[in-house]
Amino acid sequence: MGQRSSQFTEEELQDYQDLTYFTKKEVMHAHMKFKALAPEKVGHNRNAKLPMNKVLQYPELRVNPFGDRICKVFSTSQDGDCTFEDFLDMMSVFSDSTPKSVKAEHAFRIFDSIIVVITRTTTSPGFYIFTYKLLYENELLSSLSIQKMFLTNVIL
Repeated sequence: MGQRSSQFTEEELQDYQDLTYFTKKEVMHAHMKFKALAPEKVGHNRNAKLPMNKVLQYPELRVNPFGDRICKVFSTSQDGDCTFEDFLDMMSVFSDSTPKSVKAEHAFRIFDSIIVVITRTTTSPGFYIFTYKLLYENELLSSLSIQKMFLTNVIL
C-alpha cells in the first residue's frame, strides 16, 4: 500500500510521536527539512550533527533575529549545533499543536539573556525623552524613543 522508505523504524517513529507534539507523518516531514539543510551529511548519517550556521539556513530561523539564541536553547550541547532530535524538539515546540505553557517555558529560555536599557533625557523643563533599547550579546536589537511630558509646579 504505497509505503515510502524511511530512515526510521516504526518503533522509532512511534517514540518520536510520543515525545513530541507531532504525528509520524510530521516527524518524517521534519526530517526531510533537516536533511535539506545538509543532504551530503544527513543522507549518510541520520544522526548527523549540523553546525549552527547550517541550521540557521532554515527559512524561519534565517529571518528571526533570535535564530542563534533559539539554536543554542534547543541544542543539547548548547553551542547551537543541532542533531535531528534537537531540530525535531525545536520544530515541535513551535508547532500549532504545542500547549501554550510549553511555548512559554521555551520563550523564557530564549529571551532570558536579553537586556532592556532605559535612558531618560531632559529636553526642556517637564519634557523627557525615554529611549528603550533591547540588547542581546551587546548587539542592539531594537530601539524606541518616546517623548513624555510631565507637569511640574502646577498651581491650582
